[in-house]
Amino acid sequence: MDPWGLTTTALVACVLLLIFFSLWSQGFKKGKLPPGPTPLPFIGNMLQLDFKNITTSFSQVKGLDLGNYFQSWREVETYAKIYPHDPKGLWDGEEKH
Repeated sequence: MDPWGLTTTALVACVLLLIFFSLWSQGFKKGKLPPGPTPLPFIGNMLQLDFKNITTSFSQVKGLDLGNYFQSWREVETYAKIYPHDPKGLWDGEEKH
C-alpha cells in the first residue's frame, strides 16, 4: 500500500471506532435519561428548537419562587448585621437562622 492509502485506511478506521464507541456508550446511558428525544452528538436537541417563535417557546417561565421574599430579605439583613466581615458564609449555608 502506498502511504496515502495507509493514512486513509487508518483515518477511516479511527472514525468508525469513534462512531462505534459513541453509539455503544449511548446504549448504557439510555436507561438513565428521562423519556424524550435522543440528543445528537455535539448539537444536542438544538434542531428541535423553534427559533422563529423562541419567545413563545420559553414564555412559560414567568418567575422564580423564593418563598417569603420579605422574610428572606429580613434574614439577609440580620446576617449582615451580625457577621459584617463574612458575607460568604451566608451563601455557603453555614448559618441557619
